[in-house]
Amino acid sequence: MPQSLPHDNRRSHERYKFVKPMQAIVAKRVIRGFTVDIGEGGISFIVDTMMNKGIVTIEIPDVNLTLEGQILGYQPAAEAGLYRHHMQFKKPLTTIVLEQILT
Repeated sequence: MPQSLPHDNRRSHERYKFVKPMQAIVAKRVIRGFTVDIGEGGISFIVDTMMNKGIVTIEIPDVNLTLEGQILGYQPAAEAGLYRHHMQFKKPLTTIVLEQILT
């Protein structure tokens, strides 16, 4: 498995760099962006829209993965007009799935 990113004490699982095109689906609306990192418990991604806390579906076509979870919050990204969101999975990823998508 790739080397993990520095651990944030608020997280219960390690995060790994994972940059892929993705789309978030909220109330039948599709918002395109890209992922930043992923772990067993959640994912962060960047889009050009501020998404409120709530349930969202993330699709990552490059690895044929669909994830459901809850937006915990967002913050402005380094580039103006973009926002980094943090999502906790409804059901944690298994180590096997995580290894498959990271290799």
